Amino acid sequence: MTFDVFLELLEPGDREAAGARYEELRETLLRFFRWRGAVVPEELTDEALRRIERKFSEGVIVEDPRLFALGVARLLLLEEIRRSVRHERALDTWRREIAAPPPRDDARMEALERCLDRLAGEDRALLLDYYTGERSAKIDNRQRLARKLDVTLSSLRIRVHRLRERLEKCVGGL
Repeated sequence: MTFDVFLELLEPGDREAAGARYEELRETLLRFFRWRGAVVPEELTDEALRRIERKFSEGVIVEDPRLFALGVARLLLLEEIRRSVRHERALDTWRREIAAPPPRDDARMEALERCLDRLAGEDRALLLDYYTGERSAKIDNRQRLARKLDVTLSSLRIRVHRLRERLEKCVGGL
């Protein structure tokens, strides 16, 4: 049903001409992704067409479906670039961790303890409480912490993340 709506918007009343316009649009999108160096331009083209088809089936009305399609493709390409950058960063981090010799556990634990001692008492308690528990007990504990601090779980996660970054920076500097 949604594909029929899509074809009707491309060329009202003429299904054969609409099919030809669809193929032209598909080629345009494929070239767009290829020219911009997409790793899998065919998959991105298909995803762009699925998204466009879904938008049209939801009743979105546009004057020029080709321009709309290129806008969707541009946003999809940005998503793909962001995903690729995150993936590369994760690989780089993993490679560095694999290549680095493992630190001595006792020296690292001593550094961790010294850095924890440098934190304010409430920050230290928050970090230690946040990582207490296993599985569902950990989840319940985090919900309890969020209620106690009168913040959302997202805010709690961000707060702990920032504390952990400070702690990791401190441990790395010792």
